[in-house]
Amino acid sequence: MTLKDYLRVFRRRALWFLATAGLVFVLILLYFVLVQKPVYRNTTKVLIESPPQISVAAQVPQRTYLTPNTQATWQNLITAATVKERTLERLRKDYPNYNGEWIKTVVTTPEGATQIVLIEGHGATAEEATALVNALAKEAVTFSTEMANDHVKDARKAAETALKEEEGTAAKLTAELTRIRGESGSEDLRADFEHLRNDVRDAESKIRAAEKTLSTNKLRLDALRRERADIEYRMHGPVPEFSDGADWWARKNPRVARLSEELEQLLRDEAAAARKYEPQHETRRKLKEAIREKRIALDEARRDAVGREMDKEEQAIRSENHAAEIEIRVTADQFKALRPKYEKTARHHQEYEAIDKRRTEVQSRVAQLKTIQTTLAAAGEVQGYVRPLPDETAKVASASNIASQAGKFWPMGLLFALILGAAAAYVREMMDTTLRTDYDVKRHLNLPVLTDIPKVGQSDLIILSAAEGSFMAEKFDTLSTILQKSEHPAKTILVTSSVPEEGKTTVSVDLAIAFARQGRRTLLVDGDLRVPSVHRFLRLGNNVGFSELLLGTVAFEAGAAVLQESGLPNLQVCTSGSKPENPYALLDPQRIEIVLEAARQNYDVIVMDSPPILRTGDALKIAALVDATLLVIESGRTDTREATWAKRLLENVSAKIPGVLLNKAGGAREQYYYYYSYYAHRPRSERTA
Repeated sequence: MTLKDYLRVFRRRALWFLATAGLVFVLILLYFVLVQKPVYRNTTKVLIESPPQISVAAQVPQRTYLTPNTQATWQNLITAATVKERTLERLRKDYPNYNGEWIKTVVTTPEGATQIVLIEGHGATAEEATALVNALAKEAVTFSTEMANDHVKDARKAAETALKEEEGTAAKLTAELTRIRGESGSEDLRADFEHLRNDVRDAESKIRAAEKTLSTNKLRLDALRRERADIEYRMHGPVPEFSDGADWWARKNPRVARLSEELEQLLRDEAAAARKYEPQHETRRKLKEAIREKRIALDEARRDAVGREMDKEEQAIRSENHAAEIEIRVTADQFKALRPKYEKTARHHQEYEAIDKRRTEVQSRVAQLKTIQTTLAAAGEVQGYVRPLPDETAKVASASNIASQAGKFWPMGLLFALILGAAAAYVREMMDTTLRTDYDVKRHLNLPVLTDIPKVGQSDLIILSAAEGSFMAEKFDTLSTILQKSEHPAKTILVTSSVPEEGKTTVSVDLAIAFARQGRRTLLVDGDLRVPSVHRFLRLGNNVGFSELLLGTVAFEAGAAVLQESGLPNLQVCTSGSKPENPYALLDPQRIEIVLEAARQNYDVIVMDSPPILRTGDALKIAALVDATLLVIESGRTDTREATWAKRLLENVSAKIPGVLLNKAGGAREQYYYYYSYYAHRPRSERTA
């Protein structure tokens, strides 16, 4: 449903809404005024704090005690069943007839983020409410003190038991350490293990160094061999050459070094002589000869020195390799002899260290437990978790009568009443299966509402119908215009309804009057042969009529007895006539068609009243033959299912249904009264304009 639908519901069920809401609101007020007894409320405050001894006790293994960290724990402690029972015992001593149900009204609330808790309680009198919260606070203090002392006692026993267990564990671990030292044959296992580990590391280091020497020397020998081959190739090749590598090896030889120095000295002497003597001088000639001979001797010495020096280097490398191999063999034998002892000592050392670590931890716990035991032994009487706040003790004067304040909450009562009223209106709407508005008709029947008529009395009907320009007359004038101005103007019109007493006869009469006012020759036929009523509306006789026309005992002609004057211009009436034994059989379609054909030749419009559709099949026979069937629905009375079934029956006989007339409609009633109140205060000249 949309908001518009809800608003429509409230408009239609305004009476239900107002009546229910008003009744509920009055009952609420009566309850507050007459039924509710005085109820007094008072409050007190207490402090939640964990005693220092509890913090020490909480350090005992496998022991957990209350701490002021959880507000729910504080509240549960104060309102524990034991505290309530003790409070009731205390109160019944002072108030023998005290109602124990008041204890259920106790509420505890933490005051912000502090450790203060507010205790609220109710009572039949201010004294009882005050006594309740004060007694509860005292019993909570007493109970929490007992609890705290019980916790400390429990912690003492637990600490003593834990201390014995830890000391026993420490003794066992010490015995294990002694056993390990005995098995290892060492009094100082750590020192012996370190010494052996250092020896093993030294042996491993020596072996690695010797292996590295062998590896390096192998590379040196390979490089030396390659260099020797290169030098020999250059020195003995097609073009003898003394390379830099060969020169490097030659300079290492002492004889080569000596000859090189002598050659350099001769070169210096020759240079000095060149400054003093001519080139052909004997001194210079001798020096040049000496230089040539020295160079020859130096070249021979260098070639001889290269081989000897390289042989010497190779021999040195091989000697170093031999020493390294000896070092590896000797150290490996030592390592082999040392390793089993080291591995055994390492296992003992690892086990020893693990047990010693455990023993250290146990000894630490033993020391801690001894400290806890000493602290708890000196604790004496312990304060409780709940502590009183003397300045916050409840006073009788501070109690308030909350029942007398109920009048302040009347807006909530009104809101509750409005909600119930709205719910009642909605439920009534859901339970109501009748058609009330044009929206309902369109929604359930898918038919248009041609017009709606307000609810008026029978006497009003005749008066209003007779008054040209009246509200009712305009309504029916509109309806007649719609029926005549359609694509296929209706000359024969049947007025019917789904069930009796929905106003179909009233509509038939007024519709016929409306056609007559428009200057059309109109015939009003009472087709209800079972319960005729048109003659009573118009105060006419009913000796002969429609029954006689169907039987053929009376002919349909101008001036015939079956056609009575209504007293209004252009309107004649054919009443139902005598009541037949079997109306359904008499309403033969061929007979009806003969009568209707005769009427069509003499009148512009024929309006027929008929029985209700769901009570008999008479109306269906007529509906199948007329040009239009107007379905009358009484607002708030016609059931949706009945109207739907009536429409389906009409459709089954191929009846033409231009729409629905909504009778006794609420909206039309408002228009009706507005119309007459408006026109009643206008000048006569304006009313007839």
